[in-house]
Amino acid sequence: MQKKILIIISLLVVLIPINVKAATGNIKITCDKEKIKAGDSTTCIISGITDSEIIGISATLNLTDNLTFTSFTKNNSWSEGSIENNKLDIYSENYLNNNFDIGTMVITAKDNISNTNEKMTLKDITFQNDKSNNAEENSFKVSDAITDIRIPSNVNTLSSLTISGIPFNFSEDNTNYQLETTETSVTISATAKDSKATVTGDIGTKNLNYGGNNFSIKVTSESGDVKTYTINITRPDNRSKENYLTSFAFSNYNIDFTKDKTDYNITLENKISKLGICKNEDNTLCISLDSIKVSDKSTYIVKFNDKIIDTKNTNSNVGGINVGNNILSITVVAENDGERVYTFNISRKNEEGKTIDSDKTDDGINTNVKTGDSYIISIILVLVLSICTIVYLYKKNIIKRKNKSNE
Repeated sequence: MQKKILIIISLLVVLIPINVKAATGNIKITCDKEKIKAGDSTTCIISGITDSEIIGISATLNLTDNLTFTSFTKNNSWSEGSIENNKLDIYSENYLNNNFDIGTMVITAKDNISNTNEKMTLKDITFQNDKSNNAEENSFKVSDAITDIRIPSNVNTLSSLTISGIPFNFSEDNTNYQLETTETSVTISATAKDSKATVTGDIGTKNLNYGGNNFSIKVTSESGDVKTYTINITRPDNRSKENYLTSFAFSNYNIDFTKDKTDYNITLENKISKLGICKNEDNTLCISLDSIKVSDKSTYIVKFNDKIIDTKNTNSNVGGINVGNNILSITVVAENDGERVYTFNISRKNEEGKTIDSDKTDDGINTNVKTGDSYIISIILVLVLSICTIVYLYKKNIIKRKNKSNE
């Protein structure tokens, strides 16, 4: 009976499989750039992990059509190995486990390629436990290692460009537009041809000044290439340019006024001490308000000695006229903001009826003292000083003569 039991147990041991855990591992590919332009390269680090001890790795490198293998540099942990004919074979003198680096691989995108999604794959990966003749029996397969590489689009053109109120023919290859409108503002809209491109710049509603208005729109492709569309919109300035003072007069002083002459010299007697908006007053230079007329659609500003005059206030005293120089100016402003200045240089004589030189100091111009008396006093002082000097020199000469005679 015991013998039968032993036989049954032996059969069960042979027939029932023992659950032994299989070795596992994988390879990871990490590239410094997931996007590369046509002709550019990316550097990828290949690393691995296993719960077993391995001494070699083999795999097949597979690249999609627009990628090319450039180089492979093994890690120092491996004594030999390379990638040849898209086949990776690498070996180490020492057993490796856990995390380890395999090497660095450089992959390049082909020229003249745009807007494609590529893949780099290490497939048929085998981790080897030894280098004996029975290597196949002492190795195990791991999953493929795959990484995605994007060759970005280099399309940086517009598919449409519209400007409100201005019809024009748009072409994606034409980057310069010369347009004209009388509108005060426009709305600029633009759409990129490639959905991955970005549009920046003068998009939206823009105010227009008279004359030229420059706007630019930049289209940046996914790859970073930039194209700039330039738009020049001219808004004609049809406003009046007329800025003439067509007439002007003083009610009690005659000037030969013409609209083309902008500078006038006026000399006043000392008794004319005021400037006013009036008819006729003995001591006032009267501006005839009715005579101030300007060209159509223009305005004017009147200043006296840099102070603005309210010409609407008739029969008013504008201000005192200084002895010496005073300036009355009328600035005519056209509808297009162009200015023309008419200047009236007013010189008021002093009490002696003499004209003050424009080069005199302000004190000399503004004073009403009797400059004639001051002049006479100055002459007398000079004469007195001269006589004193002569007497002094004469006496000194006499003393010298006496000293000589005594000798």
